[in-house]
Amino acid sequence: MTEYDIVGQIVTLLSDNWNAGNVTKPKIQDVADSGKERHIDISRSDKVLIYETSYDEEWADIGKHLHKVEGLYSIDMRTMRGRTRQKDLFQEVKRIVFANTYNPFNGTVHIAPVRRQDLSNRRAGTFILVYDIRLTHPTKATS
Repeated sequence: MTEYDIVGQIVTLLSDNWNAGNVTKPKIQDVADSGKERHIDISRSDKVLIYETSYDEEWADIGKHLHKVEGLYSIDMRTMRGRTRQKDLFQEVKRIVFANTYNPFNGTVHIAPVRRQDLSNRRAGTFILVYDIRLTHPTKATS
């Protein structure tokens, strides 16, 4: 079984399909690439951070050995430029996800939106929206 860099592929998917005509492109990155800083600075530029939230493997022994890998990934959009900007970032991310629901990475992967959470702190002027997506990758196990 091959391990995939799904977080990196999601970063590439968003970066390559971002339409700056809809909304100016923020910095899109794997949260692990944020460096050693404890605080992610969004005062100079908006950020879209990608990270794995959970990972699950399931085996089914029906005739053939089937293996299903399912991961929950978070797309964390952060801005200090207001609620309208936050909504625009979300709409563009949602457009990309829905346009690439089936086979986004040239494999048998399916993307399904799960939920969104608004974690904004309006007093501090930070607008944070986390959009969770589930990626399913069924494979045949080698025996």
